[in-house]
Parts: sequence; C-alpha cells; structure tokens
Amino acid sequence: MPMIQMKTQVLGTAKILAVESKTQPPKLEKNNLSQFTIDYDKYFKNNFGFRNYFIYLSNQFSTKHFKIAKTSSVLVGTEGWLFFTQGLTDLWNKQPYTNTQYIDIKNNTNTVAGKFKKAQITYLEIYTPDKHSIYPEYLGFNFIANPHSRLEQRIAIIKEIDPQNLVDLKTELLKNKKTEQLYYKADTHWNNYGSFLAYEKIMEKVKRDYPNIEPLTKDDFEIIVKPNEYRTDLSKNILSDYKDTEILFSLKESALQNKLTSDKKLEKVVVYYDSFFDPKYNWGTTNFLKYHFNTVELIENYKGFRTDEIIEQHPQVVINQRVERHL
Repeated sequence: MPMIQMKTQVLGTAKILAVESKTQPPKLEKNNLSQFTIDYDKYFKNNFGFRNYFIYLSNQFSTKHFKIAKTSSVLVGTEGWLFFTQGLTDLWNKQPYTNTQYIDIKNNTNTVAGKFKKAQITYLEIYTPDKHSIYPEYLGFNFIANPHSRLEQRIAIIKEIDPQNLVDLKTELLKNKKTEQLYYKADTHWNNYGSFLAYEKIMEKVKRDYPNIEPLTKDDFEIIVKPNEYRTDLSKNILSDYKDTEILFSLKESALQNKLTSDKKLEKVVVYYDSFFDPKYNWGTTNFLKYHFNTVELIENYKGFRTDEIIEQHPQVVINQRVERHL
C-alpha cells in the first residue's frame, strides 16, 4: 500500500510538513550513479507512501497522550498549552546583568531618553513578556521566576530614569489574564486581546503628551471569536494540529468618524519592533497604533537603534519594543 500511495497519491497528502522533496524521482544517467543513489534515497524518504500521515499520527499520539514533543524547541504543557523552550532555557541559564553591564545599559538608556526628551519626542520602552512569564501555571511543573531576571532589571532601570518612558506590560498582562485569554495556547505570541491591552497602555502614555488624541476602546470594535484557520508556530514545530482560538477586531464605522478624524491624528511614529508588533500578523500591535498616525515607520529591532537619525525625522512618538527572551 505505501508503494501504491507513493506512486499514485490516490489518498492525497497530509499537508502538515514543509519538506524539501522532488515531485519526480531522479533519473539515472551516465556517470552519475553515486549522485543518483544519494538523490533517490532523499526522494524515497520524502515521498514514501503515507509518510506524512504516519508522522502526523505519531506526533499526535506522543503529544496528546504522553505530553512529549518530538523536538527540543517545544514544551507540551497542560490543558492544550504549548511553550517555546528557548525562553525557558534563557531564564534558567542566562544570568542577570553584571554590575558593569547594568551600569552600561543604564547610562545608554539615560542618554537615549534624555535626547528624546530634549527633542520633545515621546519615547517608550516596551518589553513583551514570554508566554510562560504570564501563564506559568500551564507549564506542568512548578516554575519560580527569577526576581532578578534581565526583564526585571530593565524595568528597574527605566523606572529609575523616568517611569513615563516605561510601558510595563508584564504587570498589566498578569492583572488582566483572568478576564480574558491573552496569548495563544499553541503559539509563542499573544492574541488580539493581549495585543489590544498593549495598545491601550501605549496610548495612555501618548495621550499624556498629546491630549487631543482619542484612544480606541473595545466598544469601538466588533470582536469576533472563531477557530483559527492556520497552524500556529509551535504546533508546526511538533508537526501536530493543536487547535487554537482566533480573536478578530473589526473597527466600527462610528469610531472611524468620531475618534479618528484628521485633527485627532499625529504625523509620525517610529516603531522598533519584533513579531509581537509586526502588522503582517493579526496580533501585531501596530495594527491598532496605525489608526492614530499619518505615517508609521517600522524598523526591525535587530537592525540597531539610531537615536540621532530618528530625531532628525521629527516623529512625535518613538517606540522601542523587544521580547523578553531577547534581552
């Protein structure tokens, strides 16, 4: 049967794997026996009949019944929750900043914040917590966070320099998680409830400096809850189909007419961002921020933070966002 399936694909293909495979077997030609053997071995392994089905069933069984992921990058938690192990490893193994590192970061942050303040630009530092920092109860074991982690050190630095520059998302997410599920169960990211909470806290800071802005509320959106239509990043890693819920925010026309008129918008915001703020994703927080600015300049945060170049552009707001595991 596998050989028949391999030749005919009569039962279709379980499209759960991204494999590099050839649709046609390699051809045996003169003087290529050695390469033909290598290519055919690869072709056979990737196209063996029911290959994807067997892998799918094996991973479903191991994750659902034994809570074991066949990859070191994913931890299978309780009640359908999956976690990215990189962040956990970082918290266990990564030491807090040394005194020298702490002082260097503090001095650099103080310089950056001072330049933006002098230029009358609203500057916000945002550290997006990893999922296990908000939902440790679903890890499946007792997890005690390091009170002197790099995240807590960064928060302390900003509070000491100027608390107005800090958007403390960890505190807000922990406070609100009992009201709504804020992160996907089977993805590393927050969902739109978590994303909108981040937006609300950012706009509280922006409105302090620009009172004419009218932040949106949940009442300004039609909120749709439905099963997700794509396989999440962590479920892809374990080649399984953990289900999740999608939260969609659709802006009402009344909000567009009353709160987002041209006289209530700012000219420009610069956002240093990673995937949590990326507008190409449904959960990207920039999808909410964009309503309040005529221009949104996005710079991936791995490209480096260039304070003086940003100031020359004269934005009203600058957001510097990073996920906890990359601190």
